[in-house]
Amino acid sequence: GCAVFRLPERGVLEVSGSERVRWLDGMITNDVKELGAAGPGAGAPALALTHQGRIIAALHVLVRDDVLWLDLDRSVLPALVAHFESRIIADDVTLTDRSEPWARVAVEGPGAADAVDRAIGTPAGLADEANAPAALAGADVLVAAYGVAAAGGRPVPYHRRAGQR
Repeated sequence: GCAVFRLPERGVLEVSGSERVRWLDGMITNDVKELGAAGPGAGAPALALTHQGRIIAALHVLVRDDVLWLDLDRSVLPALVAHFESRIIADDVTLTDRSEPWARVAVEGPGAADAVDRAIGTPAGLADEANAPAALAGADVLVAAYGVAAAGGRPVPYHRRAGQR
């Protein structure tokens, strides 16, 4: 079995630009260069810290085609953006809040992967922490293989079309 629930408290910060991988690698705790080399579909958990080592945000990095997405709690997004923006000096890096056009749904539990595969009509076959684009009921979705409530979950950010809630 599995449970499906909305995650309105989650946000998405997009990091783009030709220096995004090198720059973000110096900003968070995980090895972004390794993720970038792995290519689209790679992902990993990480922390954004102050220079004193205090946690600003717990996040999940999702490697997309030409951008990086940071999945995090919306309540810390403004503080993280301010922290990051103060550290963009001459870097080709742009930060964009992508929270609004994407809604978040989590599918959690032992049957989560099978439920998502049935919903998108094809086996996603994702390794832990990975992500892949798909379609669900005519909406663009990004299926990601990491849990937000427990191990084995599948958060499914989906793009809202005009007029959808």
